[in-house]
Amino acid sequence: MIKPINILYFTYFIYLLCILGIKSTGNMILNYGFNITLILAVIFSLPSITLFKNRNIGNLWFLFLFLLIITFSSLIFKSSFYNILFILKMIIFYLFLKYYKIDENKFIKFINNTYFIFIFISVLIFVFYPSLVYEIKEKENNMIDLYFLQYTMLHSIEGSAASLDTYSAIILFLNVIVNKSKEKRKFFIVLSAIVLLWTFRLTPLISIILAYIAYKIIKKGKHAFLFLSFITLFFILILIINHKNTTVFGIPTYLLLYQLTHARSMIWDQQLIYMFENYDFLDYVFGNFSSESFRVNSFQIDGREKNDLIDNPHNNYLLLFFRNPLFFVVIFVQFLYNIYKKFDKKWFPIIVLIFIGGFTNSQLLSLQNPIYFLILIYFFSNYNTNHEKEKHKSRIYSSRI
Repeated sequence: MIKPINILYFTYFIYLLCILGIKSTGNMILNYGFNITLILAVIFSLPSITLFKNRNIGNLWFLFLFLLIITFSSLIFKSSFYNILFILKMIIFYLFLKYYKIDENKFIKFINNTYFIFIFISVLIFVFYPSLVYEIKEKENNMIDLYFLQYTMLHSIEGSAASLDTYSAIILFLNVIVNKSKEKRKFFIVLSAIVLLWTFRLTPLISIILAYIAYKIIKKGKHAFLFLSFITLFFILILIINHKNTTVFGIPTYLLLYQLTHARSMIWDQQLIYMFENYDFLDYVFGNFSSESFRVNSFQIDGREKNDLIDNPHNNYLLLFFRNPLFFVVIFVQFLYNIYKKFDKKWFPIIVLIFIGGFTNSQLLSLQNPIYFLILIYFFSNYNTNHEKEKHKSRIYSSRI
């Protein structure tokens, strides 16, 4: 029998083949093909007969079948095949991790090992064959100037430095706070720190600071809920201020927010306007996202049009909202509820890093790198198991005292 942890390695291997295939051929159909293969492999790894013997898992299996019917019925309307694959992939892995309850140390080792493979391949391509997956342009936003040292920002196999910083910050916190095993722990702390310096972006720096603050001051689920809710409300406030286009000390707010969001605020406003003006009721239920419809003008730093169209909002939550508004709202509310009910102090900084990274990156929760949603699903699906282990360890420690 194939070990459950090997299914996760297979998942990552499929992702690497997928991204290298897409970048080298330009064929996005590969993304769907690889993900369909992955979903089928995980489905066949779940022993369905045994599932029904466990009432809780049986209920989850029933939920999967129900959502499967709902998902495919959306084909009658205008929901994209991407939405269907994304929803199925999320549900399948929730069932998988809920059933097998993979040991925390093995899961951390899986995250570390796959990160090393990711960085190893990225550095090889970056140094020896960069044209395979991207073009490195000698532009200001790709160069890092530390006054005493100038160098080109590291690009990953995904084609840019975006998400590489969040990925590395997760590995850093995972090994500093969560990982208690001595096996290669210091190695991954040093490696992730080096990669963070090699990308050196503002977003992960803010994320790391907030994650550290959260780890130090937040000790209860309700405080964690309020912390993430405040960040969400702050983002909504940015969207409103950006759209109202007021002034602060005589300076238009859209220019200030343009600087603050590194040009993303212009994209967000235009795409939201398109959505509210063109979506009907069924679009809000099943989604109606298309790259062609959501292509909007990008802007220069002074707010002038750049005569360049872009469909990527560089925001995971807005992209998921555009793709399927109802599904996103339900999942997001459920996520915050789970944060309140299943708070874990040592894992919360990792969740904060993913959460904040999603505001400036569209690839974290997607059909690409599976690490981010695997971490979230693993924590929420194994909370009771991990929580009981921690309580058991505490009882043992107390008895020894």
